[in-house]
Amino acid sequence: MEEHKFGEDSREYNQGRGQYDLAFKLLSKITLPNAARVLDLGAGMGEFAMVMRDKGYDVACVDGEERCYM
Repeated sequence: MEEHKFGEDSREYNQGRGQYDLAFKLLSKITLPNAARVLDLGAGMGEFAMVMRDKGYDVACVDGEERCYM
């Protein structure tokens, strides 16, 4: 993924944020309709949202940061 600046604390953010393994594990247990709408709260740099978009979902991102990347 392309490196982006995420506020002044981007390095700490990238080191401290969780990975998405649990989210993807949970999502694998449910069936979403094709092109389902997905809301990514606290989207940050948009990594989860981009994966969901690439899987064909209609993704909306919300984040408190001035810029939300995707």
